[in-house]
Amino acid sequence: MTVTAPLGPSATLRGTGTLSWATSSAYLVVIEDGSGRRTLRWVRPGRVAEAHRSPDGPATPPTPMPAGLLAAPARPPGDDLDRLIDAALRAGTHAPDGALRVREDRVADRAVDVVEVPGGRRWWLDRGGLPRRLELRTGSGVWVRLDLTPGRVSAGPAGPASR
Repeated sequence: MTVTAPLGPSATLRGTGTLSWATSSAYLVVIEDGSGRRTLRWVRPGRVAEAHRSPDGPATPPTPMPAGLLAAPARPPGDDLDRLIDAALRAGTHAPDGALRVREDRVADRAVDVVEVPGGRRWWLDRGGLPRRLELRTGSGVWVRLDLTPGRVSAGPAGPASR
């Protein structure tokens, strides 16, 4: 997955990593444009743990997941990027009610249906029903975006159930 979340006129968070509905978790590296600040995030529904990384560190999450991230205290989703990933993880557990098809579009050279669901979310679904993009409207009216590329997720730790 890749994510983009504008923080303001001159700052944007960009992330790259994996999202697994099978383990109900996402693991990614997040880079803040401008400052170059990097964090590793491990997101589970309703919980986010993060560890700060060197600004010159890799743009993809290292494997295996660092012990420092596994031991980091989890907090509720804090920023729009966390809320976007949390919405994507929760969508893997049930189909949203009240969905409305907005239009047809294209993502990665594939025809998709753009479907809006209550709560300011838009799913971009390919003709097989596979999600290709999720957008979430922020409180300031800006859309943050998560693009999904299907593939195998490397076996990573699911983490302790109490985290």
